Amino acid sequence: MSLTDHFGRTPAAFQAVANLFGLLGASEDPVAFVRHARDGDIEAAFDTIDRPNEELHREVTAMREFSLEAGTDAPEPTDEERELMSS
Repeated sequence: MSLTDHFGRTPAAFQAVANLFGLLGASEDPVAFVRHARDGDIEAAFDTIDRPNEELHREVTAMREFSLEAGTDAPEPTDEERELMSS
């Protein structure tokens, strides 16, 4: 199964990624947003976005829900798919 076949069946995964890109686009410094998020400092990442915390919380909650749905719907990736995704 190709990655397209694998993830094409889970629109929730694409929605979660679209939401992430929305947050990146809203950030005044997307590079800092990604760096803080990778370091686990979500508060610092969100400090780069000029939006109310309640709005950010709703967006992140939606991303989490979409991710959980995608994880439930998607079959477990093969070793080959995992290697491709980690490249």
